[in-house]
Amino acid sequence: RTQIISTLTRANVPSQVKSANLPVTTKLWRQGHLTNFQYLMELNRLSGRTLNDLMQYPVFPWVLADYTSPHLNLTIPDTFRSLRKPIAVQKEGSCARYRQNYNILAADGSGLGGLMGPYHYASHYSNTGIVLHFLVRLPPFTGEFIKFQDGNFDLPDRSFHKLATSWLMASEVSASDVKELIPQLFYLPELFVNKEGFNLGRRQNGEEVSDVEMPEWSKDPRTFVKIHRQALESPLVRQELSHWIDLVFGYKQTGQEAVDAVNVFHPATYPTNQTQEMDELEAMARQTMIETYGQTPLQLFSSVHPLPLADLVRQERSNSPPPLPVVGTVTGMTWGSYVGAPGMPA
Repeated sequence: RTQIISTLTRANVPSQVKSANLPVTTKLWRQGHLTNFQYLMELNRLSGRTLNDLMQYPVFPWVLADYTSPHLNLTIPDTFRSLRKPIAVQKEGSCARYRQNYNILAADGSGLGGLMGPYHYASHYSNTGIVLHFLVRLPPFTGEFIKFQDGNFDLPDRSFHKLATSWLMASEVSASDVKELIPQLFYLPELFVNKEGFNLGRRQNGEEVSDVEMPEWSKDPRTFVKIHRQALESPLVRQELSHWIDLVFGYKQTGQEAVDAVNVFHPATYPTNQTQEMDELEAMARQTMIETYGQTPLQLFSSVHPLPLADLVRQERSNSPPPLPVVGTVTGMTWGSYVGAPGMPA
């Protein structure tokens, strides 16, 4: 792979080929013909992400910020994460420590900052470890996870055992945990269930790790996935999703815009830094870095991503509430459009 990329680079063949379908796909999404889920899957595909490669797996955003309330309201902004900021800086004032890290590396002309460039985060939002972290309960990913962890499951307290804990770690507590999500959290309830009965250990508080603990507003994994998918498709997320696309696939991925947005990751994760000429030892070191940190998607947009058509978002927001609640613990969910659904012709 490295030899092929080097040959193409020497021949001045563009390494970031943009699909002719991208403008059309974006237009369809803006006009409401593609769901947010469909659009994100297509952007991942066009940027080189695939379900067949754990190192370049499709990346999806955290959308909810409330995993502890007994009732969830999908009609108010406070329920959602800020899609205008990277996941690690959701809490007010949290940017300071990452900017300090960047400035220290920028000033260090003899260390990593001088050799490869400064960065805010020494980890990444998507890599093999993150994908397997979420899918550990599902074979064949279980076996891959055990190989990844040198023959063991992860430490129980560090495992994917509770959604509220995972959100808190990524958005506030841990400087090394900046993971985003994978598509399966929006459609596959089985990933939360330890159906195979794997011995995932006990946490320090004595609790056994088995099924993932659901938020109070969701009675079971199937209900959670339904709520989570509707949250992704909500008018509030649709209105803000373009800003997250700017960070992950767009113009805030690199350059001064990335610095200003506190969105610079380890230089080894960027495709532009993976085609440089290097000797065998340097290539091996770079490969190890990529396997450790992950890979940033190919940049698809070089300017601000267009917003969805405002009229459509206003129309979605003005839709009347369903005649019967879909889930008693959630406000803002809607029934599907099918014969016999509440509010639809029988």
